[in-house]
Amino acid sequence: MKLIQVNDSNLEFLGQVKALYLEAFPKEERKPYPIMEQKQRERKMQIWAIVQEVNCAAEINQKENNRDVLEFCGLAIVILAQEMVLLDYFVIDPKKRGKGIGSAVLELLKEKYVNACLILEIESTSERETGLSKEEQQIREKRKRFYYQNKMRNTGLLVKLFGVSMEVLSDGRKISFEEYLKI
Repeated sequence: MKLIQVNDSNLEFLGQVKALYLEAFPKEERKPYPIMEQKQRERKMQIWAIVQEVNCAAEINQKENNRDVLEFCGLAIVILAQEMVLLDYFVIDPKKRGKGIGSAVLELLKEKYVNACLILEIESTSERETGLSKEEQQIREKRKRFYYQNKMRNTGLLVKLFGVSMEVLSDGRKISFEEYLKI
């Protein structure tokens, strides 16, 4: 598993990152992509393509034709703020889910930002949203279990974003509301 930064000098996975971003996140939750690109140029944000090496052998016995190619698996977009990194958008391609990719990427991110507190926001599982279906509640609970299994912990902070109550999780480090606001 690898993270490849998608920026002005590396556009290889740009189309796939944009397409998955538009597909995975509701319009009201998406930041305009050109603004994120500008924030990346200002070193306030980073846009990552999640890729894995895949062996593409024409025939198993033809070793000389074996080569590894990079296969797009998802995206991670982070906001950088001093000693904190907010995992703002994170999604694995639906066809690639359930294969440990998300867990591997969280570990890569923790290693990459080892000197920073990694945080993220998830829809609250404790506050029932008006009109929330049972299926959506189960999806939220499954997402939370995934992050907990990957050693992310609840900070005790609850924020309202886009009219939705969000729990703030971290890599285990404590953060205050004031620190969170700096992001």
